[in-house]
Amino acid sequence: MLRDWFCLTQTDVDTVLLNTYQPLAVVDPAGCLGIGIHEANQGAGISLLDAYPNPFTERTTITFTSEGGRVALHVFDEQGRVVKVLRNEDLPIGTSSWIAMTGDQPAGVYYCRLQNGRKQQMKSLLKVR
Repeated sequence: MLRDWFCLTQTDVDTVLLNTYQPLAVVDPAGCLGIGIHEANQGAGISLLDAYPNPFTERTTITFTSEGGRVALHVFDEQGRVVKVLRNEDLPIGTSSWIAMTGDQPAGVYYCRLQNGRKQQMKSLLKVR
């Protein structure tokens, strides 16, 4: 996940973890670019993804900003398994909202991931009874 999420080389990952581990296919590594730190962090701190209400009981509204093109919006459980695919399609530039119905899932922590071009963002969601 360090390699795909933070775009580290395998050598850097092995150095940090002091061992080699099986990669998890949670993040699409296609968004990794070999660019400088300054350019990579230009959008740091800009929220592209929000959810309300959060915590929620049966449903929450996911709001996100798209740069246009392919948008993938998935909800994962704590084990990294996809429990809902909310969007996986081409969308125009702008802000969109989607209601996530999770009545069939148990209470707990979930993670919503937005992927759009080179940008990815995660938002934790708390489902309560």
